[in-house]
Amino acid sequence: MKTAEEIVACLKTASELSELDSQQHLKVDAVTICEQLIDSSFRIAVFAPFKYGKSTLLNALLGQQTLPIGIVPTTGAGIRIKYGKELTTVIRLKGRTIEEAGTKILEDFAVLDENRKMHRDVVSVEVLCPHPLLQKGIELLDLPGTNDMPEQDALVRDQLLKADLVIQILDARELFTLHERENLQQWLVERGINSVVFLVNYSNLLPSNHDRMAVYHRANTIATNFRSNIPSGISNLYRVDALPALRAKINENRIGLYRSGLLTLEVALYTFVSLRQQQVYSSRLPRVHAIATQITNILQVKADTYKKEIQVAEIRRNEEIQRGLERERILRQGFENSIRDLKDWLYLSSLRDRYQSDAASALRYGNFRNWETGAFQQARDQRVQAVERWIRQACQEFGGGYFSSLSLSFPADPTVYTPSKPDSLGFLKSIKNWLNSGQLEKERWNAYERKLDEAYRDAAYNYLNRFSENSSVLSNYESQVVPVIKFRIPPESSEIGYKRERVKVLDQNLKNLNTLSSNLTVESEDVNNEDIDFYGRLKKQVTVYLHFINLLIYPQKVRKPLKERIIKGGVVLILFVVTIGGWMYHQKSLETQKKPEQQHAILEKQPEVKLEPQRQVELERQNRLRKEAKTRATAFVKQLPSGPLRIITGAGVILRQEPRKEVRKGKRLQIGTIVSQLGETTKMGEYWYQVRDTTGKEGWVPGKFTKQLDRNGVGKTYIQLVQEKLNSHPNFGSLVGLCHFLSHAKNEVELENAVVLDRLRLTALQKSLEGSPSLEWINEQRANIRQDDSTGEWRVKEELFQK
Repeated sequence: MKTAEEIVACLKTASELSELDSQQHLKVDAVTICEQLIDSSFRIAVFAPFKYGKSTLLNALLGQQTLPIGIVPTTGAGIRIKYGKELTTVIRLKGRTIEEAGTKILEDFAVLDENRKMHRDVVSVEVLCPHPLLQKGIELLDLPGTNDMPEQDALVRDQLLKADLVIQILDARELFTLHERENLQQWLVERGINSVVFLVNYSNLLPSNHDRMAVYHRANTIATNFRSNIPSGISNLYRVDALPALRAKINENRIGLYRSGLLTLEVALYTFVSLRQQQVYSSRLPRVHAIATQITNILQVKADTYKKEIQVAEIRRNEEIQRGLERERILRQGFENSIRDLKDWLYLSSLRDRYQSDAASALRYGNFRNWETGAFQQARDQRVQAVERWIRQACQEFGGGYFSSLSLSFPADPTVYTPSKPDSLGFLKSIKNWLNSGQLEKERWNAYERKLDEAYRDAAYNYLNRFSENSSVLSNYESQVVPVIKFRIPPESSEIGYKRERVKVLDQNLKNLNTLSSNLTVESEDVNNEDIDFYGRLKKQVTVYLHFINLLIYPQKVRKPLKERIIKGGVVLILFVVTIGGWMYHQKSLETQKKPEQQHAILEKQPEVKLEPQRQVELERQNRLRKEAKTRATAFVKQLPSGPLRIITGAGVILRQEPRKEVRKGKRLQIGTIVSQLGETTKMGEYWYQVRDTTGKEGWVPGKFTKQLDRNGVGKTYIQLVQEKLNSHPNFGSLVGLCHFLSHAKNEVELENAVVLDRLRLTALQKSLEGSPSLEWINEQRANIRQDDSTGEWRVKEELFQK
């Protein structure tokens, strides 16, 4: 079992990691529960809307008008009532403390001012009172009325976490309003505050006994359905008329005190304190578990968000790497082709075949320079530029180095070694040439021309041979620029590195919180199911009753005649014996119902214990309903398709053929629709899922409108989905879709979750009636709603909430 310090350290660390705004309720709750967990005080808080008689009730318990009361709501600050030898008030302000005898000063600091505002400079208000209940280390907490001012509601909500027992006062004239139901669910149940006792006030103002009995039966239904975590044998519902009780207490009217119901409440409080005061640490664990669960959900969402952002960043980075590598391949291939073409062009044989004749001709006719700077240079530059273009692009795209140009220079002009011209013919050869029609002379000049051509061709060949030596320059250039054509894989951004570290920290804290929640669940079950010794409880109960007998027979103020004291003592003793007997019978009956799933085993082991017929029928009905709901839930899970599942969280989500926002046509999926996940992708920074609905139609939906569905936690997912929607201020259309979803969702989960979903359905229905609901919707829900005659507003029937 973890110590309080370990739990506080774990919660504080998780709360800091959640990075909540300081004004948000969850962070305030976490700080409050940490403070309460290490506080040894045992507090009893009185909780109700304004004008419900909270201060009057506490005055009646204390036996004097200690706290200010009036016709209008007055309490503006939480007043802590502690034990003190004399009645004293301590007001702690910002920078100073005021201590004064009596409680007159409360009217200056603990009540609302003329503008109905709370005093901003008041830090705390304490009243020290010499009362036997307070002497046991108990503190009473008088809270401001709810449903009046937002500041008061915030104060009450925070202070409720510090209470070990909450007394919620109900007005018999308007029993359990919608506002009270919402506060009970949001301020108590969802925060793990289940040590609650309901108290019906103002029953004396009802016109008849029949009305009083009807109200009490309705209140009993409310209290029974709440399942308060209080020791067995102590009721969680009492009827106390606060103002008559205060008057009877002040006037020492014992009959009036008994009729007001205050005596029964005092006995219950003494009994509760005697049984729970030693277990104050363990009894606070359920609310720690509730806060830890909420923080866990927030941290899980934050961790999932980081993981999704990391995944999206990794996808983008991988896509960038793939594009870079593909671009490197294209540039390298183009460069290699250009280099190969230039090398082939620089081969001597290629140059000779292409340019030797033209170069020789240009040399012979004296226009070699024009030929060199013309076609030959153009051919060179064209190929050089093709090579340089790829390098230039690589430098621009990859930034791996500076651009270097390729220079293939022309060699010096060629030197032509021309042959000597033929000598003149002699006399005899001239005659012979004449006789042969000049044939001899022609042969001599033809031979000269051939030698001359050969000389020019040799010169051109030598020139081209020297130019082809640029191949070594090209090889050096290639080895120099090849590293430039290299895509450098970008490093992971510092932001993603930070998020990875955050995920590690969050996962570790989530692990700690999950371990803590598991331990708290086990410990809470041990506390709730602890089999306190029956006779030990009986001994404490007898002690408490004897204490009240002593107060009745020997009052602290005026001594009554002995005969009157003896008569009253006898009456009380008879009531005491009857009460103890009934309490013992009730205790024995409760021992046969420790857990619903153990009912049959207990009956088999203890066949001699017989339950009351009505209780036996009710238990059998509950077991039958639970079994039927479990069968339906199991069958529903079995018929779900295989593979990963998701649930639609938006109203009218379009099933698109492609993952694009601008698509406005397609099948619309309603909230709560379960789909199979086929794939996922990221487009334009948004996550998309490819899904298939129950009809077999496939398409894409935005990830923000879906939620992962766990087959083993369908009910939990449903509840979390509905609560998130209700807390996000949904419009009328979303509330209608939510009601339709919940009407069948309650038949797909086990009984406990079905009850919660049905209550959420009624809440969603009530919210849909606020504003201007459509006539069609009103007609559709006619069986579940009724119209208020005074205001004309439509409301959900109260009996549905009670049911």
